[in-house]
Amino acid sequence: MVANSLYWTFGAVHGDTRQDMQEAGLLPVGYRRTSPSGGSLQPSAAYLVALNVEGLTAGIYHYRAFSHQLTLVTHDVNGETIGRLLCAKMFARDLAFGVFVTSCFDKMWGKYPHSRAYRVALLDVGCLAQTFQLVTTGLGMDSWLTGYFLDREINKLLAVDEMRESVLFFLGAGIGNGTPFAPEALRALDRIRERQRGSAE
Repeated sequence: MVANSLYWTFGAVHGDTRQDMQEAGLLPVGYRRTSPSGGSLQPSAAYLVALNVEGLTAGIYHYRAFSHQLTLVTHDVNGETIGRLLCAKMFARDLAFGVFVTSCFDKMWGKYPHSRAYRVALLDVGCLAQTFQLVTTGLGMDSWLTGYFLDREINKLLAVDEMRESVLFFLGAGIGNGTPFAPEALRALDRIRERQRGSAE
């Protein structure tokens, strides 16, 4: 399921070149995924966070779209670390896997003026996030997305040069318990209600 999620969201499903442009006598630029991308440049990169994936050692891996392969970035990761980096969303520690989506700004600067490049980057990530949700839902998984996290610490963990590439979004997936609320938060709420009931009596 992880391999399919990565391939159908980030893979080069139409090949690694724009054959259609070449056949029309045009200079082929970029490649195509299942989501649209400004200028066909595909500036978004995927970093798999494997937490509870059968047959794959826990760690962070860079997904290579053309070859549909993973390259290890670090094994130094666990659910507690991810929860902290996602601004104390500790329920994230129970995810099967997640994907940090970065934008490679230097892929766009040659085509788009600086400020428009950022706009294209955000549109690109938005389209990929929607595709990820459709794919994971189709595979029978739950998904969860966030753009609230500790950017600089994550960039360091991913070993990216943040002058040229930076994390923009996080996509999480797995087989959930049917509630969007962290178990700890629900237990804390129950304790508050019990105290309130005791005070009322």
